[in-house]
Amino acid sequence: MDKKLKSFIIVLVLILLISSVVVFAMLGCENPIRQKPILSEMSEEDCVEFIKSRGIVIPDDLNNNELGAFVKSVIASIEKNPEKNFAISYTITLEFVEDIRQAVIDYYEKD
Repeated sequence: MDKKLKSFIIVLVLILLISSVVVFAMLGCENPIRQKPILSEMSEEDCVEFIKSRGIVIPDDLNNNELGAFVKSVIASIEKNPEKNFAISYTITLEFVEDIRQAVIDYYEKD
């Protein structure tokens, strides 16, 4: 074998080795949030069930036909920005939203 051919084979083997290591590393490094169901991708009913399962009490004033859409939109907002400030003047609703925030954060932080 001549020297150029040996060099070419060595370079080719190194390229294949490095690319296979990169591929295997990428397969093993999934986003931890993606390992669980994404809450905002669940149905409105499932979002309500999620907050109930976390012990969040639904205020009587909010327990209506709009509850599922409201809860789902709050969850989606928190997923995008966990520190988002909600401009809500009604204290009961604000406390409800803060309870949802904590439930969502706890959900994603725990394995």
